[in-house]
Amino acid sequence: MLKRRQMKVENDVRFGGELIEHAEFLFVIQRLFKVIKITKQIGNSPQELID
Repeated sequence: MLKRRQMKVENDVRFGGELIEHAEFLFVIQRLFKVIKITKQIGNSPQELID
């Protein structure tokens, strides 16, 4: 019984770690999309930037 409980805790900890990695991954993707969006705006309106 104790051993099973220990395994459950280890699984929860590992799952928590994966969740954190997943969140960081999503954050990186979000940042990437923001950069792409900004560069697209710059690409679409170089004239506006010059004026």
